[in-house]
Amino acid sequence: MLAPLVFIFTSWLNFANYYLPQLVRWIGTIFFISARWFLWRSHADLGKGFTFLLEIKNKQVLVKEGVYKYIRHPIYTAHLVWALAQLLLIPNWIAEPPFLLFSIPLYFHRIPKEETMMIKQFGEEYKKYMKKTGRIFPKFR
Repeated sequence: MLAPLVFIFTSWLNFANYYLPQLVRWIGTIFFISARWFLWRSHADLGKGFTFLLEIKNKQVLVKEGVYKYIRHPIYTAHLVWALAQLLLIPNWIAEPPFLLFSIPLYFHRIPKEETMMIKQFGEEYKKYMKKTGRIFPKFR
């Protein structure tokens, strides 16, 4: 996340710049605003159940309302859309990819562990929830 700031506030990375049409940047802006709202909404819906660590908090309930009604891991969705927005907003080969390149392996590593932990905690209730919702994108029936 440091590379975009270096791109914005210095000329150090100018050698890696390329052209992006204005329309692409507008689409990136829409993605960015959507991602920020979605991240806020995900945290608000999760409430006190949020933690940076892979853990179940004491007396935690399974949240299935708000954005969690459609997606099991909306915080990851928000970060992925944010990373895509960054690709569309920052026309630089060095500043734009790190967030996306860091995020994707994290999802493949962390989400299965979270889901295993949730199944252990909530059992059949979580398995039913999994059938109704998408992992990081809504499930289309």
